[in-house]
Amino acid sequence: MTEHTLADENVAEVSAAFDLLSNARRRGVLYAVGRDGRAAVDDLAERIAAWQRDGGSVEETGGPSADEVRTSLVHVHLPKLADAGVVAYDRSTGIVRLTESATDLEPYLRRSDDSDSMQSGSPRTPGFAD
Repeated sequence: MTEHTLADENVAEVSAAFDLLSNARRRGVLYAVGRDGRAAVDDLAERIAAWQRDGGSVEETGGPSADEVRTSLVHVHLPKLADAGVVAYDRSTGIVRLTESATDLEPYLRRSDDSDSMQSGSPRTPGFAD
């Protein structure tokens, strides 16, 4: 059995995958929704904000509030993920689900340094930007 490598992938597809995964908040959405099957935007915002603050409060860390994260999710990150076809985002209910296409990102997402910390809820790896 041969191992699947990046050389086997279409360059445009690999570039698109890396573009989607280049942002910690988008990765956070994929980790959380992938683990739970679906998630409400407000819950995602709370979880991602806490992760980006390394578990501390806004006052302690100067990190993002859940409201700041929610705004960026709703206006930037969820539309980008939905346009790429990896999430289904229902604006009226605020529910996010993964699509079958999200499985194409799994090999790249697994290699991300922050996957263990986001999935476990522990602090993020320092150095990841929002």
